[in-house]
Amino acid sequence: MDNEGYHYKHLQKGLSIYKQKQSKNYYLYLRGTYQGAPIERRFSLRTSNEQEAEQQAYRHYFNMRDGTPSKELEAPSKKLKLSSICQKIIEQLDKDVQQSSKKNPQPKTHIACIKNDILPSYGDLPITKFKSKQIKEIFNTAKNKTKLSNLKKIINDIFTYAYDEELIKKGDIPDVNHKGKFNDHNSRKPFSKTDLDNIKRNLPLFIDESANETVAQNRFLLSIAFDFLLLTGCRPGTEIDGLKYGCISKITERNGDNNNFKLTFPQSKTENHKKPRTIQITRSVFCLFLKVHMKFNPNVYKHLNESYKKSTQTINGKHLFYKDSSLSNEYDNVFFKSIDKEQFIFRRPSHPNLTLGWSKFFKQLMSKLNFDYTLYSCRHYYITKLLKANVDIHTVALQCGTSIKVIEDYYSDMQAYDASDRILQQMPRESIEFEVVRNGKVTKVHTFDLK
Repeated sequence: MDNEGYHYKHLQKGLSIYKQKQSKNYYLYLRGTYQGAPIERRFSLRTSNEQEAEQQAYRHYFNMRDGTPSKELEAPSKKLKLSSICQKIIEQLDKDVQQSSKKNPQPKTHIACIKNDILPSYGDLPITKFKSKQIKEIFNTAKNKTKLSNLKKIINDIFTYAYDEELIKKGDIPDVNHKGKFNDHNSRKPFSKTDLDNIKRNLPLFIDESANETVAQNRFLLSIAFDFLLLTGCRPGTEIDGLKYGCISKITERNGDNNNFKLTFPQSKTENHKKPRTIQITRSVFCLFLKVHMKFNPNVYKHLNESYKKSTQTINGKHLFYKDSSLSNEYDNVFFKSIDKEQFIFRRPSHPNLTLGWSKFFKQLMSKLNFDYTLYSCRHYYITKLLKANVDIHTVALQCGTSIKVIEDYYSDMQAYDASDRILQQMPRESIEFEVVRNGKVTKVHTFDLK
């Protein structure tokens, strides 16, 4: 029987399965006699598959009829502690971690939040005593929106489990909405010019200091990714992890100019935003991809590297390119003919399923330099640079794959400061004149402009 999203199926006397409108999983209704006592049970079967739900339902029915010991058929304890519920959630999250190809999947973060933010202070509480006061205390520990979002997800999972197991009623679930106040501007701090120069100067040293080949390769990819983020403003993480060589294509203009390329991000910020985003990139950005491909496929470019040395002059031991477009075209041709379009760009070819811990490597470098920047500072540096160049805010939003509202919310102070700076530049400058009086005559000595 189906009624506006509600699905009910009677199996036999005292046994049925149903799916509620707001739930993706089937529930069991079971009534009869268990171990000499009448019982009536409703609980989630934790499957959205109807055939599997029927099989589980009959298993519980036979356990009831035969009196087979079954935890599901025991009377649920209203005093079940939060630690027991959290352990069940952790078990499921562990399975999700094992099935993920990412090095640091989201379920791993959720497990850490449960162990660090919930269990130490609230693990011994019965679920019926876990109220709005305790939830608010947990939410107040969040220092940023990402942490708050993770905590909300966990709290929702806790109450969903408790409701499915009939430990609480729907009306017992407290409101978990909470709007934290965070200093978002600090988390979006762009680099100062001095600090950026310092980082660029130290990145090669950071790569060379490790004798471990794997670590050196990871840091090499970080250095390329860092320049890529600065030049495109894309998000570190999902956007950069999902890039494959097949995402790059060449644009040939009518005038023969071949220094522009197209880059398609197959996936945006979250799993819910899978629509690809395409931008144009310059040769400078393309050369970063070329550099990665040359690093892991040196033999492919061996003949061109010899030509490159012959067609350049050497100053202080360094080769400098002449403006030789034909040689650039040859590198382009070799690149597009030899790439594996399904190979990820910013992953080691020997471990294509393993995404790199960008934040971890960058944090190591920041610790050495005593800076507090994150890789997101690259994106904010890029957006700030565009806004200072008076690029239309709608264009900036399209280029960076974000909304106008986000830019207005997080960069409005920068725009106000920059506008006031331009106004001051256009205002007439005042000056101070120093004069002396000699023999009753005033003589001007010096004039200082106020800047």
